[in-house]
Amino acid sequence: MTYVTLEDLKALIQERDILDLTNDAGTAADLSDPDVAAILADVFDQASQEIDAHLAAVADVPLASPPGIIRQLAARIARHRLYQRRPNLGDALKPAAKDYEDAVALLGRFASGVLKLPGTIGGGPVVAGDSGLAVSARPAHFGDAFWKRVP
Repeated sequence: MTYVTLEDLKALIQERDILDLTNDAGTAADLSDPDVAAILADVFDQASQEIDAHLAAVADVPLASPPGIIRQLAARIARHRLYQRRPNLGDALKPAAKDYEDAVALLGRFASGVLKLPGTIGGGPVVAGDSGLAVSARPAHFGDAFWKRVP
């Protein structure tokens, strides 16, 4: 199961750029070209497998109903994979690479248990319209009793 769709990717990168990054032969007119579609399917699969590798420690993968945050992270990883196909782009690769590093760091926080996925142990239920991001925090150091004593 892939966690990213073409629409998710289009939210991050223009269709024209997606075509430029996938049109190896230079003959594709649009994203429906079979060669372009095959490259996108492969990139989407790579992104999903990378996410599954991170989340396998804390959730049953593949996720049957991935929360929005996972779809967003998959799109960011897929975008990076597309840019990796064109190493000659130089500095144009840097924003996608930084975004990829941030996405992997966030996945690491899910894997370590700092952040919880909805539907996993301690993650709570998935709520319609929820971004899918759940945050845990330490108990407050100063409770109500302390603050009542402060003038």
